[in-house]
Amino acid sequence: MLSKVNTWKSGTTEGADQARRTRCLLRVVTCFMVTVLVNPGLVYAQSGGDSGSFLRLGIGIRALSMGGAFTSLADDAAAVYWNPAGMGMLHATRRQGSLMYRSMSLDRRQVAISYTQHLSENGGGVGFALIHLGVDNIDGRNINGQRTGSLSDSENAILLSFSPDIHARISVGLTMKLLVYRLGGQSAKGFGGDIGFIARPIDPLSVGFIFRDVGTRITWDTAGLFSRNVQRSETLPRSFTIGASYRFWQERMTVAVDIESAQRRDSEVHIGAEFNLPGQFAARTGLRGGQFTAGTGFVTSYRSTSVRLNYVFLNDRIGAGDTHAIEWEVGF
Repeated sequence: MLSKVNTWKSGTTEGADQARRTRCLLRVVTCFMVTVLVNPGLVYAQSGGDSGSFLRLGIGIRALSMGGAFTSLADDAAAVYWNPAGMGMLHATRRQGSLMYRSMSLDRRQVAISYTQHLSENGGGVGFALIHLGVDNIDGRNINGQRTGSLSDSENAILLSFSPDIHARISVGLTMKLLVYRLGGQSAKGFGGDIGFIARPIDPLSVGFIFRDVGTRITWDTAGLFSRNVQRSETLPRSFTIGASYRFWQERMTVAVDIESAQRRDSEVHIGAEFNLPGQFAARTGLRGGQFTAGTGFVTSYRSTSVRLNYVFLNDRIGAGDTHAIEWEVGF
């Protein structure tokens, strides 16, 4: 009897210690995020360029429909892009994959493939994403304005992500990027990364942040363009995004808010909401930097496999027309 009492006391003490450690870590993270918001200069000590704009378009129809307010959620295959820490908390399905196609103005198109997978039942995950933005039949001209033919632009990114098993309510993640550009017979390559964090202090509430493009650089190879080979390196502007989300009505409704601060760009506020309607439908809406977003989704399942079809309508961020995108997502 005495041994059972001692075992119970030991388990109670360990549980209390773990709870204290969790509260302490959450306080430290909260203080850090508040400090960064009050003084963003601590994050950005230098100015950067405006390279890599295609990466700021985003992927994942749910996230785009919610105005990009997805930093604290990141609970589908697009977590590789929005916050790799979200892969450590994907408890609904062990594996998720998606294929997205976006038709844009000025003959632009975007294709994205993403995949995430659990490492264990307790948490942790790995994933990857392939992102392509392309434009064909660009009218080429020489210095005298004479037509020289047609050009093509291809901008590509390969993202590899990892999130270790740390804690049931706390997750961190890392994404490494490989960038490949091709324009008019010239090419460029680059490397970089993202670092993310998500915490769920209570079940309906999630908070998170992500540092994007930490040390991301691209180098252009201009062989054949000039009389001598000239290489030019560009640094992608770093950004820091902090967000929070809350679920209502037995998780039938989710609201989320993100604040993004980036080099050489004004800060943006992202606001989004998702409503899970009867009949396996979902409606989503949001604001991304003041621009309206809206989308919908339908999900069906067979045994342990779920299939979701998503759609989103967006205002073009360069003001050249509307954007439509569709996505097919599978969870198993």
